[in-house]
Amino acid sequence: MKSSLDLEHDELRRLMDAFRPVMPGGPEADSTRMAQLRIRFSDLFRKHMSHEHEVFRALRTDQPGCPVDAAVREHADRTRELFLGYSAHVNRWSLRQIEEDQEGYRERVLALQRACRALMAWEERKLHPLVAKN
Repeated sequence: MKSSLDLEHDELRRLMDAFRPVMPGGPEADSTRMAQLRIRFSDLFRKHMSHEHEVFRALRTDQPGCPVDAAVREHADRTRELFLGYSAHVNRWSLRQIEEDQEGYRERVLALQRACRALMAWEERKLHPLVAKN
C-alpha cells in the first residue's frame, strides 16, 4: 500500500503532466485551464512540503554523523532550493509575461518540473523507506 507521501507525489506528477499540454505552444493551449492547474499545483506543493517537513523531521536523531540526519538536512536544502526557484518563477511569470515569452516560459516550466521530479525520486529512494520503517 502506498504511503500518503507517495500518493501526494503521484498527484503532483499528474498535475505536472496535465499542465504540459495546456501551456502556450502546447497542443491543448488553454490559459484558463493552465491557471487552474497552476493554482492546484501550488496549493498541493505547499501542503506537501509542510507534510514532508513534519514526517522527515521526526526521523532525525541529532546524533553526530548519523546518515539519516544527513539525508534529512540534504532534503531540507534541496527542498528550499526548489521552493525558492518555484516562488521566483511564479512571481516572474504573470499571464502577460507568459504571453510575451511563451517559449521562455515553457522552457522554465519544464526545467522546474524536471527538478521537482528528480527531488521526488530522490526522496522515494532515500527517505520514504525510512518513514516506512518507523
